[in-house]
Amino acid sequence: MKVIKKNLKWIVAGLMLVLGMAGASVVYGQLHVVTASHVDKYGRQGKYTVPKGMRGTWVSRSKKSAYKTIKLTAHTATFVAKSSFYKKLDGKWTLYNMNNHWYDKHFETDWGGKASTKSIKSHWLATRNQGKKGTVFFKFGWTFDDARSFILRKTASNAIRFDNPSFQNNYYRK
Repeated sequence: MKVIKKNLKWIVAGLMLVLGMAGASVVYGQLHVVTASHVDKYGRQGKYTVPKGMRGTWVSRSKKSAYKTIKLTAHTATFVAKSSFYKKLDGKWTLYNMNNHWYDKHFETDWGGKASTKSIKSHWLATRNQGKKGTVFFKFGWTFDDARSFILRKTASNAIRFDNPSFQNNYYRK
């Protein structure tokens, strides 16, 4: 009889706990979990911070460069194009981290295409560190393979190298 009473206490306590939680969820609604790395519907995971050594205004002295100047601040990049191919990308762009899981899920889908179009219209640039320290990848169009995407590598305290398929080893100086 004692064993049944003991087990009955635990069963009643468990039922009260379950019913109490169910009642709390009815009163307060569903629990909302917020994580530090919130990803919005377009795949943005928060603003990208440019390394301090790469911030500033970088000027190209080459006649064949893509941009006259590239200005990098903590969370923005401003481009002034030389080439007509790059004129569409002139102006100030806000830098965001792109979530890789979102990218893998939406790459080559209708929603990925809409996000890419929205990113170009809103001047959002997908940015991430790549490989060695001082190497940053800038991607125009979230899911499109845009030929205007590029990599900036810090080569010296006063020089960065611009690399993409059209313009390789193009240097910019402060």
